[in-house]
Amino acid sequence: MAFDLPAEVIDSLACIQETIAAGGVKIGGYVVGYTPSANQLQQFCNAAPRDFLQEDACELILREWKVRGLVVRPSTADFGHTAFLSFFRRISG
Repeated sequence: MAFDLPAEVIDSLACIQETIAAGGVKIGGYVVGYTPSANQLQQFCNAAPRDFLQEDACELILREWKVRGLVVRPSTADFGHTAFLSFFRRISG
């Protein structure tokens, strides 16, 4: 189950918790959160139910590449931050 969390992260977290309570995530199942800011990542991770284990959190960074014939190299443009992913696994019921 994956969630793209909007600016109102708390409302989304309530939805996630309702889904979990209704049996929407089985033991061993995953929940993945996609958050655009570090503050939202923190809110999502801190609100995870106790029966979930945080397995990873990572930042996604976009770097474009130029491919021309036999030449392959990264673009000289700045790196662009895109979002954060956080991965949780349900470990108990």
